[in-house]
Amino acid sequence: MQGLLHLYELTGRRAEWKRLVEEIVPAFVDPENGGPSPGREEQWDLVTGYWVQLAFEERQWGEAERLQTVCVNWGRRRAALALARPAGELESGERNAIRTLAVSLERLGHIRCVLGRGDCIPAYEEALELSQRIGD
Repeated sequence: MQGLLHLYELTGRRAEWKRLVEEIVPAFVDPENGGPSPGREEQWDLVTGYWVQLAFEERQWGEAERLQTVCVNWGRRRAALALARPAGELESGERNAIRTLAVSLERLGHIRCVLGRGDCIPAYEEALELSQRIGD
């Protein structure tokens, strides 16, 4: 999908990209809670990121924020054990879980910033704190 994203962007085929994302969302997203379908957690994160970006580009702010909030909540659960450990003892996968959460928070902050909302600041601050914790 990553390669297709860049190909579609470079060739001006955004409508086709959107259609592709819409087609694959049901395979990765649990319709009950918006989280990942079992066994598809890693891919869900990417697919949901594409979905958020499309909503953002279409100025569907409520949908972009809702989807990104789901990403942040999932990231928090995924990083919970890593966040409880000292930074110096983190393994590669744990650092990646924290990094993913930080990116999700930054994205949520950006959506809120574009809307002119002050609650963007705590999201940005937490993203920065997490990034510094893992040396990013």
